[in-house]
Amino acid sequence: MNISEFSKKLGCSKDTLRFYDREGLLPAHRADNQYRYYEESDVATAKLILTLRKANLKIEEIRLITDLVNRPESKVCRTSSLALVIKKRRDFHELKRFYTELEEISDDVLKNIEMSAPGEEILASILRIGTAKN
Repeated sequence: MNISEFSKKLGCSKDTLRFYDREGLLPAHRADNQYRYYEESDVATAKLILTLRKANLKIEEIRLITDLVNRPESKVCRTSSLALVIKKRRDFHELKRFYTELEEISDDVLKNIEMSAPGEEILASILRIGTAKN
């Protein structure tokens, strides 16, 4: 599929795909006219890269993980990959705790707003709607 079709399938921009191509993370195949194209087998790698970027991993960290997934594993690669995964899992757990605490604080704030003044229920309702979407 061409780059437009592939970007729509993944929900990302063509510029993002070009960037990953330049970085060697998701090399595009080239047609005779040198246009980029992708195969169905590229979808899994692309989704992995996009997910890791959403998790705020750096390009170098993503490269390490995609190399582990796509290439034969060496002892050095296995050791550095394991260290990275352990560190990132720890980071994700810290973020999860942070967001849980933040949610509890916002719940307390909403309760205080609801109890403070009768006319402010509208504000509390708006705030509750905003948190329900997330």
